[in-house]
Amino acid sequence: MAKAPAFQFYSADFYMDTADWTISETGIYIRLLMYQWINIELPSEMSRLARIAGCDVRTLQKCWSQCLGKKLSTTASGGLQNYRLEEVRKERAAFLKNAEEAGRLGGLKTQENRRKQANNPLSNPSSQNQALQSSSSTSKKPLVLDAKCIQLGSYLLTSILEQNPTHKLHTLSAKQTQTQIEKWGKDIDYMVRIDKRKEQDIRKVIKFATENDFWKANILSGKKLREKYDTLFARLSTPTKTQNQNNATKEWESVSALISAKGRTADITVLSESAQKAIHKMRGLSTICEMAERDSKYKFLELIKEVA
Repeated sequence: MAKAPAFQFYSADFYMDTADWTISETGIYIRLLMYQWINIELPSEMSRLARIAGCDVRTLQKCWSQCLGKKLSTTASGGLQNYRLEEVRKERAAFLKNAEEAGRLGGLKTQENRRKQANNPLSNPSSQNQALQSSSSTSKKPLVLDAKCIQLGSYLLTSILEQNPTHKLHTLSAKQTQTQIEKWGKDIDYMVRIDKRKEQDIRKVIKFATENDFWKANILSGKKLREKYDTLFARLSTPTKTQNQNNATKEWESVSALISAKGRTADITVLSESAQKAIHKMRGLSTICEMAERDSKYKFLELIKEVA
């Protein structure tokens, strides 16, 4: 399962816990929580914590003694963690696991229905014609979904839940979740049988749609996925401005971490080729270290877009 990019923010609890904190203390705390969510734990060194928090060491030490030190505990590996945030991580993991299990059970149920249908004499075409001629019933034959469509429906649901931590789908019971997965599996079945979409392409489109900043707020059902499929597939292979910016930011974080760990004489060959080119254009790590952190980051982000 992919790492969840967001966590539920309990605003009332957070406000009551930090009501008497200063703006600086609150901002530093939020930045540390975000880093922990992405990296599991925080470093214990004050200098590295200050860099993550975006402040100087003196300010961090002051905030630490007044309030932050009470919110973070030392782990077995020597790092720091906020206990409550890890509880939120476990709750989300358990919920998503239950959703996946509901999808798996739905697939097994579909396979069982197909086996029953295969063993039913009425499944024979000649027998069906005789049954239809002797019966006045006009009810339609129930649609039996392929297990792969159920799995894709489950993948769509878990992807939406990961990207939308406050979505109402989080409140569904296990039975309701399974029903929702089967409903979306039906939409995906139409995409495969009628629209002639490939299953591997559908999975790629789901991943793109649920991770893209714009589309993740719009693709919230199997029906909408089918409706916008052509547009999404066309956008899939075209990097967006936000994606390019995120890639550039990740490159800078790698450079910043290397400088923090090894200093201006660090071996830059461990970085990506584009990052190395950008550093050379800035005349090496020494120049970057001599510049103000904000200025060096801005210059690096501008250059890496040219060389990438």
